[in-house]
Amino acid sequence: STNHNEKLPFKVKLGYGLSGYSSFIAWTAFSYYGLYFFTDVVGLSAAFAGAMISLGTLWDAITDPLVGAISDNLNCKYGRRRPLIIGVALPFVLISILMFTNWGFSESAAKVYFVSIILLYYTAQTVLDISSSALGSEMTLDYDERSSLATYKNYFGLLATVAISPTLVLVDYFGKWFENPDYGWSCTIAVYMLIALVFIIILWRTTRGYERHREEAGSKFSIADLKEIFKNKATRIVALIFAIGIFSNTINYSIQVYYFTNYVQLTGAQIATVTLIFGITSIIGAWTVDVLMKKFGKMLAWVIGIGSEGLVLV
Repeated sequence: STNHNEKLPFKVKLGYGLSGYSSFIAWTAFSYYGLYFFTDVVGLSAAFAGAMISLGTLWDAITDPLVGAISDNLNCKYGRRRPLIIGVALPFVLISILMFTNWGFSESAAKVYFVSIILLYYTAQTVLDISSSALGSEMTLDYDERSSLATYKNYFGLLATVAISPTLVLVDYFGKWFENPDYGWSCTIAVYMLIALVFIIILWRTTRGYERHREEAGSKFSIADLKEIFKNKATRIVALIFAIGIFSNTINYSIQVYYFTNYVQLTGAQIATVTLIFGITSIIGAWTVDVLMKKFGKMLAWVIGIGSEGLVLV
């Protein structure tokens, strides 16, 4: 029988934690530079670009429970989560690169193209993130070990902000390789995503044999179940707070590049430095919030965190 209190090896935790970078590197780049790319590079209207980003967020909310249900009920001798993780890896990488590729289509064709790519991206990202998160729960039933896995993944997810800091510098560098400098965006995202692909493979290999509780079959998903969940007042409040937080941060990230380039008139290298500092500060902030939660509880930590962010934005 499995010893539920058995500690997971460091290399397994590290390999699992890398999924945080893989899951969120393209999302972080999209949050920061997606709107700017669609308006200033592709030439779409700000209204349509914003609508596309909102559509992606809405589609993500729809696909989360559906992908979770598929993952829970997958019948495969290799487990329920790892086959989905390795199966979606290459499509996820390619779709992420295509999301930042300007082929020079007409405005109408570009709109159809990018709407399609964004929906495909959020679907693939959901498959990867939901499956890797669920895998952590199946690797051990020990609460502390599960928390440790989540922490590793969270910090590598925050590392994505640091990783994308040189984006504009790299775009300019790679853009000089082509007659159409817009392909600099494709090359830059390709660099980020090739690293993500390596990390996904490492995740897949290091967690082999640790999907210990796959015999615990998931329940069938239905719309009625979803309705039942949202009858709970606390669930509705948490879901609303989460949705507002995601939407607000996406807006905040999206307007930063406009603010830095058009108003403050920083160079690509200067913007890279600012983004790097922001990323490092985010990692330190996450550690601080974790300490506050353990000492004062989640509610007070949340109030302090949100209050601090509000003051900084003002």
